[in-house]
Amino acid sequence: MENLQQVQEKLFEKKRLEAKLSVLRSQNRSLELQVSGLKRELESQQEDVLRLERVSLSAIFYSLIGQKEDRLDKEKAEAYSAKLKYDTAVLEQKQVFGQIQDMEEQLRGLAGIENRYARLLHEKTQQIRNSGTPQGEELLELESRITEKQAQKKEISEAIFAGNRAMNTVNEILSDLSDAEGWGIWDLAGGGLVSDLIKHSCLDEAQEKVQKLQEELLRFRTELADVSVDAQLQVNVDGFLRFADYFFDGLFADWAVLDHINDSQGEVTKVQCQVRQLLSDLTTRMNGINDTIAQLEQEKEKMVVNASV
Repeated sequence: MENLQQVQEKLFEKKRLEAKLSVLRSQNRSLELQVSGLKRELESQQEDVLRLERVSLSAIFYSLIGQKEDRLDKEKAEAYSAKLKYDTAVLEQKQVFGQIQDMEEQLRGLAGIENRYARLLHEKTQQIRNSGTPQGEELLELESRITEKQAQKKEISEAIFAGNRAMNTVNEILSDLSDAEGWGIWDLAGGGLVSDLIKHSCLDEAQEKVQKLQEELLRFRTELADVSVDAQLQVNVDGFLRFADYFFDGLFADWAVLDHINDSQGEVTKVQCQVRQLLSDLTTRMNGINDTIAQLEQEKEKMVVNASV
C-alpha cells in the first residue's frame, strides 16, 4: 500500500520527466528541420558530382581546360562532407526520438498519479484537521491564511478586469481623437465638406465612448476601494465646439476645434497614464499574493506529508 510520501516522490518524478520530455520534443523539432536542410544540401552536392561524371557541357568545359579531375575531386569531397553531416544529424535525431519514446513509456506508468496524490493528501489532511492536536491547529491556521489571501486575489482580479476595460476604452477614444485631428488638419487645408463630416463623425464616436469610459472608471474606482486603493479618475470632454464649427465655418472656428481636440487628447492621456500605473501596481500586488499563496500551500503540503497521525 503506497503512503503519501511514496506517491509524492512519484509525482515529483513525473514532473521531472515532463520537463525533460518538453526539452527533447523541442530538440526533435529542431533536428527535423536540420535533417531536412542537410538532405537537400546532400542531394544538391550529389547532383553536382553526377553532372561532372557524365558527359555534359560543364564536364566538357572543365575537361578542355584540364581541371575536370580537380573539380570532380572537390565536388566529391563536398558531397562526402554533406553526407557525414546528414548521417550525424539523422543519428542524433534517432537517439532523441528514442529518448522521447522512453520518457513517454515511463510517463504512461505514472498516469493518474496526481489524482492518487490529491486523494491521499486530502485524506491525511482531514485526519490532521480533526485530530485536535497542535498539528491540527497549525493546519487550520495555515488554511485560514490561504483563504484570506485567495479572497484578496479575487478582489484584485476584479479590479484588474475593470481597469483593463477602462484602458481599452481610453485607447479607443485616443484613436478617435487622433483621427479627428487628422481630418481637422485636412479640413484646414481646404478638405471641404467630406473632411468636415468625417471629422465630426470621429468626434461623435469619441464623445459616446467618453460616456462609456466615465461608467467604467466609476466601476474601476469601486473595485479599487475593495483593495484599499484611492484613485481620482474622471474625464472632462465636452461637445468639441460643434456649434461654432458648423455655423462659423472659418479658419478661427476650425483652429478652435483642433485646439480643443488637443486639449481633450491631453486630458484622456492623463487618465491613460493613471490607469496604466494603477494596473501595474495591481499586477505587482497580484504577483506578491500569488507567491504568498504558493509558499503557504507548500508549507501546508510539507506539514501534512511529514505529519505522523
